[in-house]
Amino acid sequence: RVDYPHEFSGGMRQRIMIALGLVLQPSVIVADEPTTSLDVIVEAQILDLLDRLRYEEHVGLLLITHNLGIVAETCDRVAVMYAGRIVEIGPVEQIFEDPQHPYTQGLLESVISIDTTELSSIDGAPPDLVDPPKGCRYAPRCPERFEDCDTIDPVLGEVGRERASASEPAGGDLRERASASEPAGGDLRERASASEPAGGDLTDWQAACLLHETAYPRQAAEAAS
Repeated sequence: RVDYPHEFSGGMRQRIMIALGLVLQPSVIVADEPTTSLDVIVEAQILDLLDRLRYEEHVGLLLITHNLGIVAETCDRVAVMYAGRIVEIGPVEQIFEDPQHPYTQGLLESVISIDTTELSSIDGAPPDLVDPPKGCRYAPRCPERFEDCDTIDPVLGEVGRERASASEPAGGDLRERASASEPAGGDLRERASASEPAGGDLTDWQAACLLHETAYPRQAAEAAS
């Protein structure tokens, strides 16, 4: 028997908060780590409930989680964040199969499965957000880092079938690389930024990394030209 709130377990409190969030039949649900403190059986029940609300009641769902398995199972689109910024956004299936940002690649490589024979991790630690580093916030930990990463702050740029590859040598001239959204030789200053993506919406696959020339900020593109 439980008489007072402080006597509830963490899982009980979590389920109560989920029930309070759903009882008023909201049109949009923002679920921040909804399965924390839940065992796998209750976690599956909660995810099934959220799926039912999405498809039967047409409820919008914004899921905030560190659990990549839940993302793969539940979400249609995913925005990968690092140090408070979105570094890659797009369809779940495409990002899981072919991640474009080095941080996304590192996250997926660190996932453990039954076939895992060697553990993988991302070196270093997240930056201090009170005094973040200049340029790309992921640069101090990035295996693809090069000189411009320390000074240029990348913005989201479209990537597609002909996107720049993360394996391209850093010594190449970024101004000469072909863009996924615009033929080589086009004006970088006219390309979409994170606040105004091409087409006016976020339906396209985007990544913020200097390995993709669409991630160049406008002032950097002007200086390069």
